[in-house]
Parts: sequence; C-alpha cells; structure tokens
Amino acid sequence: MTAERDDVEGAEAAGAPEPGRARFAGRRSTPPRTAPDDDSASDRPPPERMVLVPIVSMPDAGREQADARLCVLVRLRDSGRASLLELPHPAPGETLDGVVADVLRARLGVRPVGEPRLAPGRVAARLPRERRGSWELGWMRAVAVDVEGEPVGDALVDEVVVLRCEEAARALRTDTERRLLMLAQPEPG
Repeated sequence: MTAERDDVEGAEAAGAPEPGRARFAGRRSTPPRTAPDDDSASDRPPPERMVLVPIVSMPDAGREQADARLCVLVRLRDSGRASLLELPHPAPGETLDGVVADVLRARLGVRPVGEPRLAPGRVAARLPRERRGSWELGWMRAVAVDVEGEPVGDALVDEVVVLRCEEAARALRTDTERRLLMLAQPEPG
C-alpha cells in the first residue's frame, strides 16, 4: 500500500490535477483563430445575394393591357415550386450586364433587351454561409431585365413558367421572393 501512496503523492507533486478537477482548467488547448479569412469578423459587411427577374413584354397587347408583362420563373428538379433564378456576383473584370446575359443565355436560352435594372430596395433574408454550413442574416436584391426569345430551361430546370407578374408573385415559394419580385417591377407610367 505504501508504494501506491508514493505514486499518488508523486503525481500531485508533479502537477497532476486533483480528482474531480479538469485537467486543463484555465488554459486553452488551441490558440484562438486569428486568420484573415475569419468569417466571424464584425467589420465584414453582411452578404448580399442577387436574383434574376426576366420580364417578357407582350408585343401584341392592346392599349388597356399596355402594362401587361410576363415574368419568367423556373421550377428546378429538386424543388416542386416555381422560383427566381439566383444570379452570381460579377467576378473582377466582369460587368453585371455580361453576367446577366450569360445566365439568361445558359439557363433560359433568351437574350436581354436593354440593361439590367437593380431593384431600388433589398430584402433581409437568412442566407447560407458558404464555407461553414450554417446560416447568417444578409440581403437579397432583385435584378430585373427585359428579355426576348422563347424561354427554354437547361438540364437543371424541370419547367419554365411564364406568368403575368401578379400571378407569378402568388406562384413563388417564399415571401422573400414575392417581395423581391414586387421590388423589381418598374414604376407604372
């Protein structure tokens, strides 16, 4: 018994914790993150995502339907309801016009007529953090553009839905998308 007693006393003298105490009490086992790509930095602006609102004008509409415009929505294969297309931010050296034209040509097979219009307002939304797998509060902004041509979806699009803009708002899956669609509408007159 004395040999065991000596081992315990020797361990306490060497700085071993007493029974019931944490081994690393008061010390961090790893240093805090100080990398420049730290996503928790408070000076980082909230993220902003853009969605595309392609609008088709009805050329043969009568005078009473002069404001009749059709919005193009997509029904993706992995979701059952219509939605707006997400628009990537322009890379350095690219313009918004170029990105919009590329997305319209690749995803819907249509051409833009005129310049894209950023919506005057933006909507707060929960957005996924790309490298973290979590969510954060950010902004969404609509980009409206008049298009010409018959919309045909790419391989990821199950169906292209062309509706009057009021009907399109009711067909969208979320209130956020509905508000974005309404913000993208041009002022009457």
